[in-house]
Amino acid sequence: QQSILDIATKEYNDGTRPKKPEFHDDFALLAKANLTIPADQIEYLVKKTIASTKADFYLLKLTRIMALSPGQYDEEVKFTFNSLNGAWMSKGDEKGVFWSENHIIMWHSCSMILFKVGGIPLPEGWRERIIFYLKDKIDIGFYEFFSPTYYPYSLAGLLNLHDFAIDPEIKELARKATLRLLKDFVLMTTEDGIFRSATGRLTNIELFTNTTKNEQQGQISALLGLGSAALPSVSSDFSGPSFGFLATSDIDVGEILAERT
Repeated sequence: QQSILDIATKEYNDGTRPKKPEFHDDFALLAKANLTIPADQIEYLVKKTIASTKADFYLLKLTRIMALSPGQYDEEVKFTFNSLNGAWMSKGDEKGVFWSENHIIMWHSCSMILFKVGGIPLPEGWRERIIFYLKDKIDIGFYEFFSPTYYPYSLAGLLNLHDFAIDPEIKELARKATLRLLKDFVLMTTEDGIFRSATGRLTNIELFTNTTKNEQQGQISALLGLGSAALPSVSSDFSGPSFGFLATSDIDVGEILAERT
């Protein structure tokens, strides 16, 4: 983890980090390293979040940097949230997407950070839903653990919940659920630590032509102590937030390697 933060800091200081507004997959790393995220990139992500029918894909990143850098991005993140229809379904809402494995955990983890850092009230029934969800996943598992497109979003939501939970019961359940997902992820890796699934939910371009997701899975494997994947340039075209989230998390993944060996 420290090596990844060192790479992020070096690229930032050297000026080799991408400056295009749409580059935001390393925000968690920059926030953890106490580096200032360029204002135009924050603004781009804010606008993208507000315009999206799946706002939680992006609000997930904004709330994490809000929690990692208290006071620095609070106003931008709260403005983003206040421009949405809320953090859970409301009557008449025809825009948001909520009821799937990754969306449930993303919305609930965003709600928790917004409550903890921004003082925004939790949606009604939040605690009951998230406890049921986490217990269910611990007992039964995640049905998209082998989807290179969607498991990273579930993982990122779980890490937000674990890393910033106030409630000790929820923090422990999030820890167990995260390890359950990562253990199932490990089942789909080669001895070199490379994840490749032809059966999980993914697009044809990801299956046949795009290698960045497979490289990212190898990098996650490296963070778990598996395989021989080299630590990446942070400037790589990462797909989804899970790598940066895992690299900035305080969760102990030692038992995953112990079981693997």
